[in-house]
Amino acid sequence: MRRIAVYTFFFGTLAACAAIDHSSPQTTVTPPVGQGGSAGGPDKPVEPEEPIEPEEPVEPEEPVEPEDPGTGLETCATQTDVAKRRDLDMILLVDRSGSMNDDGKWSAVTSAIEVFSSDPKSAGMGVGLGYFPDSYSNVCVPCGVCVGYCFNGCCALPTGQFCLSDKDCDKGGICGDLFQCYAGGGNASCKANDYAELEVPLAKLPGVAPQLTASMAGTDPGGGTPTGPALKGALAHAQELANADPTKAVAVVVATDGEPTECQPQGISEIAKLASTAANAAAPVKTFVIGVGTSVVNLNAIASAGGTDKAYLVDANAQTTQVFIDTLDAIREVVVACQYAIPPVQGMILYDLVNVTMATGGKPAKVVPSVASKAACGASGWYYDDPKSPKSIVLCPSSCDAAKASVDTAVEIVYGCGTVLN
Repeated sequence: MRRIAVYTFFFGTLAACAAIDHSSPQTTVTPPVGQGGSAGGPDKPVEPEEPIEPEEPVEPEEPVEPEDPGTGLETCATQTDVAKRRDLDMILLVDRSGSMNDDGKWSAVTSAIEVFSSDPKSAGMGVGLGYFPDSYSNVCVPCGVCVGYCFNGCCALPTGQFCLSDKDCDKGGICGDLFQCYAGGGNASCKANDYAELEVPLAKLPGVAPQLTASMAGTDPGGGTPTGPALKGALAHAQELANADPTKAVAVVVATDGEPTECQPQGISEIAKLASTAANAAAPVKTFVIGVGTSVVNLNAIASAGGTDKAYLVDANAQTTQVFIDTLDAIREVVVACQYAIPPVQGMILYDLVNVTMATGGKPAKVVPSVASKAACGASGWYYDDPKSPKSIVLCPSSCDAAKASVDTAVEIVYGCGTVLN
């Protein structure tokens, strides 16, 4: 039995050896503990594993606010100033010729000026008032009714002035018999100096409003339309104002119901040249034209030459007063809405080291690029009113619209960094 047992054991061993595949690397497999793999005795009891504590939930991180990128001008800026809109002086030059009595035009225009001057938005503006024609009397008293000099079918009374020619007579007077000046009868002055003297001197609103109202209430239309000398005189007065304070914007607003009928210059091109000269002066003065009625075809040429593109046309109807008010509002905004006076700085201003930033809607300020002129304006930008001698910074139309669209717009002028160009 022992042989058989030994033989059987030996055979089993051979059989096991024969089953080994030497073509593959041998792998020793160690049986898991507790399944007969221990040669030294019975298996050790397996210790139960420690229960795994659940991980604490991870709190989501607070969103990181992006840092304000700034404008990029912080390191080189030497001075920053809040940009302030330019103050505005406006001379109203109102046509009081006889045709302004038609269709209620005179009443509509004077009522509109009264409302405009009492509007809180107009407070702080300087306003002066002049009329054309300028004469001693705009009312035509027929010859024969009074004792005087008959002129154009109207009675002209002596003024007491000695004269050798009409040039010696003030405010449209004519040199008549016995070397005397006669005035009245609707004869208008053709002297620009007469129109340079305003009926209501320029002063700030609302303080001057009662004077404007009283003057218009005491004026009656009559006579012709001497637009040429009237505009020349008003522009001369406005030019003095602009030269005296270059930080202000100065404009002349002509309200008329027709084209020139008397005095020289009378041609539209000549009158437009007057407006152009003022608009391109060192201290520029813009000319706005409000045409009341339908006989205003050529007024666009005067407005365009005066730097204001085209005339505002107001039909003579029941809505004339409101439309005229809206037009004056629009002119006020056009002149100063996006013009900012250049604040004084210590030392000399280097105009190629000036930048403009604008913040709207509570957002961080952004740099507004500079362009050479209004004609070069694109999606955004600003330019100097006069590249040779800047008095103010003007926003391009698109940037201006963005500035006016938000009540909290902040515009600043930054000095010391190279101007960012568009």
